[in-house]
Parts: sequence; C-alpha cells; structure tokens
Amino acid sequence: MDLTAVIGSKAKLPSMLLSGDGTTIKLPVEIKNGGNVAIAKGQVISVGIVARRVSDGAEVQVATFNNVSISSLKPDKVKTLNFNVTLPGDLDGDYQLVARVDSSNQLVENNESNNEAVANTPINMVEDYLSLTRLDTAGATWDYVGKA
Repeated sequence: MDLTAVIGSKAKLPSMLLSGDGTTIKLPVEIKNGGNVAIAKGQVISVGIVARRVSDGAEVQVATFNNVSISSLKPDKVKTLNFNVTLPGDLDGDYQLVARVDSSNQLVENNESNNEAVANTPINMVEDYLSLTRLDTAGATWDYVGKA
C-alpha cells in the first residue's frame, strides 16, 4: 500500500494576506493510492496542514483533519479532498502550505516519504501596520509607523 499527495492543480492560493485577517483558504489535496490493492472499506486517515516559512523551513501547525475517509480507494485512483484552513495571526513573511496525508501513520506503507504535498505558490503574510503622516502648524512633518 502506498499513498501519495499533491496540492490540487485547481488550487487558487492568494499571493498575499494580511496576517490574522481570518481569511479562509480552500486547499484541494489529491490523494492517490499508488499501491496495487484497494484501500480497505471504512479506512480513515489524518491530514495535517502546516505553513512552512520559505526563508528557513520553520513550520507552524495550521490544522489537523482526523477521520478523513479514503475508503475503498482503488489502485492508481485519486481522491480529491478540499480542506478549509485559516492561517494563524502571527505569521510574517513568505509561507508555503504543506499537506501531510496519513500524518498519524494509520496505514503501513511501502514509502512513507511521499505523503507530503507542497503548494507551489508561496503566500506573503504581512503584519498589519499603521502609518500616519501629520503636518504640524510650522509646516514640518512627522511619521509614525507601528503595529496597529
């Protein structure tokens, strides 16, 4: 038995998000049975979603979906599942979404190293900053830039 995963070709990920704005992202994950026998009827797995920072590979857990059915998935067949995720509010920088199928190792597989799917499009997470410019009565200006 062997599961593989890819981020669906129809994924429409935003290129930039305001950190903590509550935007929900629909992440399609294609799970393929790369083995030569059908998955058992009633079989469920866990799918973990993380945000991986592009600059250093650090990961932040986004969500875990338990009891995801892959029941009776035949060899060489693909099941597309859509996961709705909201990124944590403390991210800053470029991140790629990563889906890990069978993240709790419920299935014994020939190859455990192909259970990870990485989105090609990084998402630039921008913290919310407030920028104010004031012109005082003497004609001088000052700026304030800080966290909102």
